[in-house]
Amino acid sequence: MSNIATVISFCTNDLRFLDKCIKSVQPFSKQILIPVCDHFYNGTKENHPLLQRIYQKYPEIDFIEFAYSKEEVYGTPAPLVEKSPGWAQHWHNSARWISFFFLRPEIDWILFVDVDEIFAKDIQTIPLSDYNALRFATYWYFKMADNCATVYPDGPLLVKREALKPEFLLDEDERMGLFFQIEGKKEREFLIDEKPIVHHYSWVKTEEELQSKVQSWGHHWERDWEKLMKENPETDFVRGYDYRKVKPYWDPLNEKVELPPLQKEPLPHVHRVTPKEMFRKELLHFSNLQKLEQ
Repeated sequence: MSNIATVISFCTNDLRFLDKCIKSVQPFSKQILIPVCDHFYNGTKENHPLLQRIYQKYPEIDFIEFAYSKEEVYGTPAPLVEKSPGWAQHWHNSARWISFFFLRPEIDWILFVDVDEIFAKDIQTIPLSDYNALRFATYWYFKMADNCATVYPDGPLLVKREALKPEFLLDEDERMGLFFQIEGKKEREFLIDEKPIVHHYSWVKTEEELQSKVQSWGHHWERDWEKLMKENPETDFVRGYDYRKVKPYWDPLNEKVELPPLQKEPLPHVHRVTPKEMFRKELLHFSNLQKLEQ
């Protein structure tokens, strides 16, 4: 059995997916890490009381709350200008970069998954020793859980830890760029029994939630998303896929979210970091790595 750590990218706009995502990866995950920024990626503040209640519900998970900053960035001393090329990718990449430095020593595989990507099978059934990286094909849904694309695009990325250099996590093409930098045997659009094992619900949201998504996600500035939504109320304005009707595997729009009442108590599984604190952690990591290599 491999020791897999699952890194789930998350913000409170995607709360309806969180419980289902966690439960789908728990059977094969030795460690689950959820990095979450203290701001949305358009610079507005996150819902901190809601985050606190989420942290309380999942004491077995490592939450890493990282500070948003326009002056300092993660993983590189180079400054980034807001809305410049690389700005959106940087914040998505930062979540994965930061998580890397919180991995337990025994972890030998890392699964990078977005919270709206739900696994339907245990990946420990795959002969992982044959690969250095896998990208899993997904059932891609749009607007409704019975509206499924006729193609199976890539989704979550599984990487062997020893094949991963931390700087790969900062690639401008995000998970795809990371995948291409990994050497050795790897495979895209990976299927089991000729079918995807991941259900991707990124755009299955209420109209209000879709508005929040396009205003605040890392790619909010790349297109006029709100205009596209209004002009294409029934069609895929994101990827332009063709769709077919299916029996829903799960319907996130029917999900009932239950959270504990807010309490102000120490939560040892929540780690809060700033760019300066991460820089010190990175220095310690690379210093210890250098000592091991000598």
